[in-house]
Amino acid sequence: MNRTFGVLVLLMMTMAHQPSPPDANDLGVIKGTVVDPDGKPVEGARVYAAGDNDPPVNSLPDTTTSNVNGDFVLDHVRPGKVKIHAYKDSDYYMDVYFAFDLPPKLAMPEVEVQPRQTVTGVTVRLMQKAGKLHLNVRDADTKELIVGIGYQFCREDHPTEFGYCLSGGGLSDREHFMPVGVGISIQIKADDGRHVKWEYRDSKTGSLYFRAKSGETETMDVILEKKQEEITIDATKQQSGPARGRGPFPGSPIPGHSTGLPVSLDLEVPSGKLRSDGTIGVDFIITNIGAEWIKVPSRFTGPVDFNAFYDGTKILTLWFTSDAIRSYFFKGTYNKIYIVQLSAELYGRDDDPTSFYALAPNKSIRVHSSSPVLDPGTYPLTAHAELIRLVLNSAGGSSELVGTADADAVTKTLSTTSRAKNKNRKADH
Repeated sequence: MNRTFGVLVLLMMTMAHQPSPPDANDLGVIKGTVVDPDGKPVEGARVYAAGDNDPPVNSLPDTTTSNVNGDFVLDHVRPGKVKIHAYKDSDYYMDVYFAFDLPPKLAMPEVEVQPRQTVTGVTVRLMQKAGKLHLNVRDADTKELIVGIGYQFCREDHPTEFGYCLSGGGLSDREHFMPVGVGISIQIKADDGRHVKWEYRDSKTGSLYFRAKSGETETMDVILEKKQEEITIDATKQQSGPARGRGPFPGSPIPGHSTGLPVSLDLEVPSGKLRSDGTIGVDFIITNIGAEWIKVPSRFTGPVDFNAFYDGTKILTLWFTSDAIRSYFFKGTYNKIYIVQLSAELYGRDDDPTSFYALAPNKSIRVHSSSPVLDPGTYPLTAHAELIRLVLNSAGGSSELVGTADADAVTKTLSTTSRAKNKNRKADH
């Protein structure tokens, strides 16, 4: 990762209310030594101080390089409490400026800097060497590097916290530092939208988490298959089921899927033109990214009989969600609930193989549906899926969660057609 970019991101996170720049005479000085985990001096380490009084985003903090004895001097440090960062990329000592980078133990010195005073005797001990991952992302057919990819790395110890993930995009031949001592999930997708999203799986153990080795670079060749849609299910004519509360929706704030539903869910919005009823057409793309065939419910209705309905029925529910959805409320005696209709529900029966579609690895199903009524404007749009199994028991019936999936958000500008504008204008009169 570009070091300047990382420092800039760190600064933007701490610059909501910046004090005015101090006079040059009011700056402080920090002198110290950089050592490795064994206490030996490190030459050539980059050193900087970061704190609440960081400089504006258009200028970088004072940085310096340690000498042959590991000594450094920072002579333009703003007053206040600061933490001393040190790193040396060439020796696998990475900087820590995201939660994703955190090592098992972090000992980063913090000092109080006073105007026109020098702080001495500061020792900065570099943490354990990180690992490095070299990615080559190629097309399965041409074996050529794909132009433009997106990546997401998330820590196993914080699987649902987006702050412990690292996301970005760009070149398909790239390197990233990886923290050691923790598993890292890896998801890769192509910007062109024509390839199946890839996720890391250890070929020997089946683990979904990559583990970096301290002080080593591992090269990983990622092969992306082109999406191959097998069928399209048109759910636009499906009778709407009961609306549900606006949230929480199934799944995670991090795009991906749970173990029980090994699919990639993508949302496609062909057009942002609102129809006369205020809706748009939306497509849910369900791709099998596992190693085995999976069964996807494909019927629009389930059994009418209660016992038959709850004895072995699976339901795949698809949601379209966005702040663009026009507000609707269910009003009760003491409360009101923010609701939104489901986009589609597909049913399958364990005793009826024809009610499922058998989806091979890397194959996709497209479910065509309609959105709820939307407001014009530019909004992020996303999709969610939930697969449940209905169970007949002594209490009647209940449901068990099989798995969930969540799509990446897409931003779309929604605009009203002339016909819809005229209709709204007449309604106003």
